[in-house]
Amino acid sequence: MSTLTGILRATHLFPNIMVAIATLVFGFLATGGQPDGWALARTWLVVMCGHAAIGLANDYVDRNRDALTQPDKPIPSGQISPDLAFGLVIVLLACQVALYFTLAPGAALLAFAATTSGLLYDLRLKDSYLSWVPYFISFSTYLLFLWAALGQFQPVLLWLYPPALLLTIGINLANALPDIETDRARHASRGLAHRLGTRKTRQAVWLLFSLAPLLCIGLSRVLPVNRTWIEVLGIMAWVVVLVNILLYRRLPRQQALELTWKLSCVSTFLTAAGWLAALNL
Repeated sequence: MSTLTGILRATHLFPNIMVAIATLVFGFLATGGQPDGWALARTWLVVMCGHAAIGLANDYVDRNRDALTQPDKPIPSGQISPDLAFGLVIVLLACQVALYFTLAPGAALLAFAATTSGLLYDLRLKDSYLSWVPYFISFSTYLLFLWAALGQFQPVLLWLYPPALLLTIGINLANALPDIETDRARHASRGLAHRLGTRKTRQAVWLLFSLAPLLCIGLSRVLPVNRTWIEVLGIMAWVVVLVNILLYRRLPRQQALELTWKLSCVSTFLTAAGWLAALNL
């Protein structure tokens, strides 16, 4: 049981759960609430294999760093071994590649691009000022993949890219936020969040997640889309940001930073769902 718990934690359980839920919700959205069961299950498995592999690879690459700064994480704590983590990454990637052969070529290429970008973050770009780029590529490509895999791709979906840029820079900063000071002090990390520092990163996160719904609502005024969805869910995303700001002032600092990351995931989901629903007409 301890090993299984360690594996789940090493996949980065909270964002994994968010992605699992989002994939199902977006799948129903893409098909007007009537998805083909096998097509949705196959699409969900492709996404989850890739996302879990990226999370495990991240913990594998960071195992020596985590031994110094976060010894309670699964690999440093001994819940799982480095060899097991590495082996699971290979198995998950192999499963995803096998599933590619059940997809249309375009959808398979999009899935490959999203996973490759996430692994590039783990292996190379995590501590650079370009750390947000893999987030942008993986997130936006992941959304296009869902629609393509379910046979519902429309050119209007390319309008997801402007708000996706704001959301992915925001989620990249929010993810780094709880560990900025430790990473700068012990590892000389130079990612975008580390260059900004904790205060400016926190402010940037709140600003970006406030601007993203505003941008979507602005675009809805000039594009032939269903405004209702983005207006309702955009307001909900703003409420999440407001709650985050209010709670930040009341909670212990580290707990508040962790909460900012989790609420940023919720805000991303609400804004993305609202804009995709609007674009899907």
